[in-house]
Amino acid sequence: MVDGGAYEKSLLDLGALGELARLAARDTPLPPTPALSFTNPETRESIQVLGPHWALDHQATTRRALAPLSEDNEYVDVVIALLPDGTLQRIRVIQSTFATGSGSPTYTDEPDVRPVTEADVERLDFSMVRSVEPPVENYEDWGMNEKLGFWGTRRGRDVVGSALVHRSRGAGLAHVLNSVRSGTLAALPKPVRLHDVPASMRPLGDPKGSESVKMQRKVSLGRAFSLLGSRALVAIGVWMALGLLILASNNVGDDPAFAEGSYTDVAWSLVCTLILGFLIDVFIGIGKGQTFVVGALVGIALFLYVAVYRAGLWDEFVGPTPATPTPMDLSMFWVAPIAGLVGYLLSSLLVNRHQVHG
Repeated sequence: MVDGGAYEKSLLDLGALGELARLAARDTPLPPTPALSFTNPETRESIQVLGPHWALDHQATTRRALAPLSEDNEYVDVVIALLPDGTLQRIRVIQSTFATGSGSPTYTDEPDVRPVTEADVERLDFSMVRSVEPPVENYEDWGMNEKLGFWGTRRGRDVVGSALVHRSRGAGLAHVLNSVRSGTLAALPKPVRLHDVPASMRPLGDPKGSESVKMQRKVSLGRAFSLLGSRALVAIGVWMALGLLILASNNVGDDPAFAEGSYTDVAWSLVCTLILGFLIDVFIGIGKGQTFVVGALVGIALFLYVAVYRAGLWDEFVGPTPATPTPMDLSMFWVAPIAGLVGYLLSSLLVNRHQVHG
């Protein structure tokens, strides 16, 4: 087992590694790879990122974010390469695709080439971790309405499962440079093939669209029904509590405390809120429940202002008791849950902005 303490105390000698790189490029019997390139799936144009080189390391990852009506893919390739003049370069190519339920999918790419840094060199002192694409149902829940999948090959101290395999800083790079110099292929990566992004990207509404997104739609619809059920239980509890309050208040004394029809006003307000909330979850995406609570509190304040202060009940409460007290009118009760629903809608639009953006 490699001594991590000794590794941390070691010094990275970039000068010695640079000299070894020049010797490897000069002495190697291996012919360089002619070019490093990828294909734009929209134009079918071949884009060259690097000329002749020897690949020393290749990390390739895929990140896929799924929402009910969108799929966002990011393909990342990171290559450490030795050039014929003995310089060391880090190449990173990011290719992204974004598809929605309507409209044409979009594609972008971001190639970047720069000299290696100390961090790049030290990554080669750690083992490579490989992972395969998990089933969609095992993707990680991300946000309120996204599922995220991540897989590929990575290495480095910040990668879970990547172990330190060299005793001193830079020993990993020195090892592969010596392999190039001696013509030993075993320590070198296989011929680098950058991500081949599918050329036939289709809108998700296409019958031949992504099967994984279809699966995600089913998962999200199931979550929306589950939330509807739990919200219905809360709504029933609220209706029963208010119903008991109305019943008890109207049967104490000679004059009713609440206006006729109060049961119905509360019931239809809660039912409409449940239906509209479910429609938001299905067609926009699941938002944050806390925003509904905040909006509902604002709505309750507005409702009490209209039903108590504007209706004159406050004057009756603080002033002389009238011969016939005015019952409290709950016909404006809908303001409270609808205000909560507006807050929830805003959070849903924010959380699922990538989906709505398409």
